[in-house]
Formats: sequence, structure tokens, C-alpha cells
Amino acid sequence: MLIELDESGFFARSVSEDETFDLAGARAAFWPGRGGRRRSRPLLKSLKAGLLALYAALPWVRARYRRAWVFLDRHENADDNAEHLYRWVTAKQPQINAWFLLKPDSPDWARLEQEGFQLLAPNGLQRKLLVLNSENIISSHAEYGVGGFDPRVYAPYMRWRYTFLQHGTTLNDLSHWLGPLQFDLFSTSSLAEYQSIAEDGGNYPYSKREVSFTGFPRHDCLLRKARERKPPSSKTLLVMPTWRGGTFEEQAKDLSADERQQLFAQTDYARAWKSLLHNPALHAALQQHGWQLSFMPHMNTLPFLDVFELSPEIRLVSVLDGHIQEALVSADAFLTDYTSVTFDIALLRRPSFYYQFDRTLFYGGGHNWRPGYFDYERDGFGPVAFSENELLQQLLAFLENGGEVPALYRERMERAMPLDDELACQRCFDRISSLNQPWQG
Repeated sequence: MLIELDESGFFARSVSEDETFDLAGARAAFWPGRGGRRRSRPLLKSLKAGLLALYAALPWVRARYRRAWVFLDRHENADDNAEHLYRWVTAKQPQINAWFLLKPDSPDWARLEQEGFQLLAPNGLQRKLLVLNSENIISSHAEYGVGGFDPRVYAPYMRWRYTFLQHGTTLNDLSHWLGPLQFDLFSTSSLAEYQSIAEDGGNYPYSKREVSFTGFPRHDCLLRKARERKPPSSKTLLVMPTWRGGTFEEQAKDLSADERQQLFAQTDYARAWKSLLHNPALHAALQQHGWQLSFMPHMNTLPFLDVFELSPEIRLVSVLDGHIQEALVSADAFLTDYTSVTFDIALLRRPSFYYQFDRTLFYGGGHNWRPGYFDYERDGFGPVAFSENELLQQLLAFLENGGEVPALYRERMERAMPLDDELACQRCFDRISSLNQPWQG
């Protein structure tokens, strides 16, 4: 039986025998490598691309970058899955020609340079030569699959495999964003997450060939730090809300910095978290039971930090300090709204509290997420609150009970995050190494 794809390139339908299939036309429509469907190629840009490809193939260039494994987190900062896997690969597999992309003005550059990372800026000629000679690009963020190149022009030269390590566990439905992207390997850390992305009948166009249940490379280090942690003199409640995109960003895009600050201060998000952080009953209860409060705002919230008017008894933890794992390991309980970091905390078998005063708006267009397989009441690693008073009662009960994790929530943690063996880096490396081998489904 003959088949053809519809215009979306995804769904197939039967084709009658009298309809012809133009194989030559199909070959002409698709580039080899990572280019996808052929589009018109600007002549001048094509000539430049050809010259760059010739330059990248010169013996002294190839000697430096041949079969490189290119790692990157964000261009602005590291300390995520790519950094941790790079460190493991260079220690355990020194034959790999590993490189790490990072802006020289990043706060992480000096730290990684001192450690011996082979660093390169993510722009400029050398980055292009590196990527064109690379065997694998490995990133904790999804958008680097084309290596920073225009597929219309560089399609014939895009021969690398692309591994998406993820920045955090996918608990919401992100198929509208991730679905159109090409991954050779999509790493997951939670069993239900893996099933929701890889199994038939889901919203994602991926299969078990691309999606792998490996755990996150950074989790190896996180578990080791937790194992080596000394008993603290006081326990810590870490507050870590996620960002709100959508409506605020749309309204603020043409405003000055001062106007953005004023607009942010008026949002329900800023008001709700500021009120909670200043709640006198919460601070009194924490002090009474020997706990301290730490606040780690989202990176996008940092420009508006003054709005919260933090008091001295709140310990501020910045995501730019390069000590995120230390903050998570030091957290004896975790307070958030929707962030996927709750899965990292669950791996440590610590409880989470979910403050979701704006859930209807959040999933109704106020942000860019849609509900997925994860139900907070059914699957969450702690109780859910929809008002400050409700949350306060939950926290006070937790403190009065000695900060113990109820059996129900611990069982959910163990079921969701079973890979606590500190072997995630090994599993990721093995899967990446097998990408050029026949698939054993």
C-alpha cells in the first residue's frame, strides 16, 4: 500500500495505486542533515555558507573541533544539566572532544575556566567552526537544535545529533511549543513524564526512540550533596515562585524600566507573594520552631526585586550566584506555585507546598502553560492552597508536627522520581553514544 503525508507533514493517508509517488521530487524537497523541508535559499548567503563549510573542513580546524560534543545551558549562565554532564564526560570519558558554550561576561565563566572547562563564546567565527564539526549538541534548553544556523542556508552541513537534556521536569502540556522541534534525544527524569511524552496517543510527536528515561545529570550531584549534608543548626523553608509571562509581558513590552517596575508592583503575583513574605504569623511560627525563610526569585523577577521590600530575616538566594543546588539541598521544605523544581525537591524526599491563588488565570491564558498529566491534588508532593490563610494553616500544621513528611506524599515522591542511584550521567552518556547505532526498540 502506498501512503503520503498531508500538508502538515505529520498525518498519513492511503494513496490509490493509480496515484504516482515522485521519489525524485521528495528527495529534492528535503535536505540531508537537520535542514528539514527545502525552502528557497538566498544565493549570496548560500555562497557564504559554502565558503564557511570549506573553512570548517580545513585540516587545522578539523584537528581542533573534529567530532566535538558541544554542551550549553543558557548563554548567560551555566549550573544546569549541560554543565553537570560536561563535567562527568570530561572526567569519565576524556577521549571525547568536549566544549562548553558560554558568554565570557557570564558570572559562571571564571568558575568554569578555573575548573578547566574548554569554554567558547556562543557567537563569532570559532563557534560556527565548532558546531559545523560537531558530532553532538547537548543542551538543557530546546531552541539550539539548529546550532544557531539558518536551516534554509546551512541544511547540507547540519550533521550533528541534538540532545535536549531539559531545564526542568515537564509536568504541563508543552506540546504546542516542543512538538514542532526536532530532537534526536529527549531526556526525562520522571516516570509519568516519560510516559506522557513517549507513549502512543499523547500530544507529542515523539516515541521511545527519541525520549529516554535517564534522569537529569544535575541530579547526581544533587543527591551526592544531600547525602553529604551535615545536620543543620536550623531548618529552612525555601520559597521559589515561578514567573508569570503572558499578560504582564504583553503590557510591559513598550514601557520604560520605571514604568515596568510600577506595573509589576500592581500585579496580583507581586502583591500575593509580597504579602506572604511579610506575614507576621508565618515569621513567628518559623522562629518558634527553629526554622528560617529563604527566598529565591525567578530570574525574570530579579529586575523587580525592590518591589518585595525584603526584611533582614529573609535570606535572599539569587539564581545568578551559582549555588542553586546548595539552596535546594539546604531546603527542608519547599514553597512554590507551579515550578518544576518541585520534582528536584521530591527526589530529595522533602515536602512541597503549592500556593496557587491564580490557578484559573495561570492556566487560562495568563501564562504560556497548559495543564498536563500532573494533577497537583492527585500527584503533588504536598498540599495545595488557594489563599494566603489556607496556606498559612497548612504550614503551621506542618511545623507543629515537627516538619515530618506524611507517608502519602513520600510515596508519591518515590513513585514519580525513582532514579535516586546517582547514575543519570552514565545513562545520558550511554544513550547519546548510541544515537548513531541502529535503534533497538
